[in-house]
Amino acid sequence: MKSLHIFWLFYKRLLIPVWGVCLLIGGTSGEMAGQTLASSIIPIGALFHYFVYVLRYPEEYYFFYNLGWSKQKLWVFTLCFHAIICLLITTL
Repeated sequence: MKSLHIFWLFYKRLLIPVWGVCLLIGGTSGEMAGQTLASSIIPIGALFHYFVYVLRYPEEYYFFYNLGWSKQKLWVFTLCFHAIICLLITTL
């Protein structure tokens, strides 16, 4: 449960920009909105992850590292989370 809380602390800064842009992309695609939304989540999520945590707030990694989460672990969990959401959207 503690790991989930730490991931939420990390991800909540990405939540609105990633999902806002993905919904705009998916909403403008017409018939294939679900597939476009699903296919845009992983690259848009990685892009915002890079902009927010590597360029804008690089010192945040130290905070999460002190909580036991390395930079690589945060990247892997974020990409896996987006992949799971992508699979859920395409299968439903």
